[in-house]
Parts: sequence; structure tokens; C-alpha cells
Amino acid sequence: MSLDETFDRMRVFAAALERFDEAMQGSVKDLHARDEAAAPLWRDAFARDYARAWAPLDEGLQRWCQKEGPDYRAFVTDRLRALARYLDSGP
Repeated sequence: MSLDETFDRMRVFAAALERFDEAMQGSVKDLHARDEAAAPLWRDAFARDYARAWAPLDEGLQRWCQKEGPDYRAFVTDRLRALARYLDSGP
């Protein structure tokens, strides 16, 4: 595969990653809103078991949305810029 093809595929990946992150952010926000709305109505033992089981997944989602996702997007963008500079520098 040529570097031009690699660049094109990286651009497609970067756009897909951005769409994924936006969808993830929206889903997590919506999920938290729905969870907060249900909290006053759901206070039994199953709710407590659910909260304990959900906490690790929620922590991972929050970590992705707040740190890992933005860091990874910045990394991909940086690599795209570097490759674009290289390809534009030509002989």
C-alpha cells in the first residue's frame, strides 16, 4: 500500500473515529439522564446490584469520553498532519 493510500485510509478512519466519539458522548449523556430520572423510583436490592455492576463500565465510558477518546483523536490528527506534510514536501 502506498503512503497516499495510507493517508486516505487514515482520513476515513479519523472521520469515523470522530463520529464514534460524538455518538458515544451523546449515548453516555442520555444514559446518565435516564438513570437519574429512574433513580428516585428504583430503590430496591436489584437497583443496588445494578449500580455495583454498572459502575466499572460507567467508569470506562467516562474515561474514554473525557480522556482516552480525545487523546486518541489528537494522536490520529497529529499523525495525519505529519503524513500530509511529508506527502506535500515532495522532491
